[in-house]
Amino acid sequence: MIITNENWNEFSKYHLSHYNKAIINGKGPSFKLIDNPIDNTLISCVNDCFNVSNYTDLLVCNDIEFFERIDHSKLKTLKYLAVPNKIHRNGSPKPDISYLNVIEIIEKSFFGDFIIFNLGSHPKNNNFISLKTQYSSCHTAADIISLLPNIQTVDIFGVGGKGYSKLLPTPKIKTLWNPNAARDGLKLIKASLRNKTVNIH
Repeated sequence: MIITNENWNEFSKYHLSHYNKAIINGKGPSFKLIDNPIDNTLISCVNDCFNVSNYTDLLVCNDIEFFERIDHSKLKTLKYLAVPNKIHRNGSPKPDISYLNVIEIIEKSFFGDFIIFNLGSHPKNNNFISLKTQYSSCHTAADIISLLPNIQTVDIFGVGGKGYSKLLPTPKIKTLWNPNAARDGLKLIKASLRNKTVNIH
């Protein structure tokens, strides 16, 4: 099912309200390998973390390139997938690319709920929920979790550290590590989750 602004409240009430904790798994050195469900915990992964992790509830991805290398066998058991209405290519939105292009790639292997949202950097489409941060997919995951008042504790792995986890494939293009940017990025996540207990690992 495609989750829109119109059905978000009903969807979150009936599908997400039993979670009282959440995990956000990013690509940094503290990335946590998760093999099984954790009681009452929404386990989210971003981008390539999904291909490595053995269990994920929510996959968050702002970039269409990831879907060109996604593990389709793991998609078959994924519950929730979140992507922007105007998904990025080469780091920015393109007028001719949207979530519909993602559906074309994964329609034969994904059977869960498809959460579509507006990023803060994009023109707003009133059909979809809007998120404030456009910093990274980890920030997008935090923004989504911020909309779930039942979640009180969020554990964050693989965000803000130097470099990438050795468990993940080496990226073709390595982002230069900037300690100031990492610190500012974590501040944005904490601000998004300001009403929750946030643990950075």
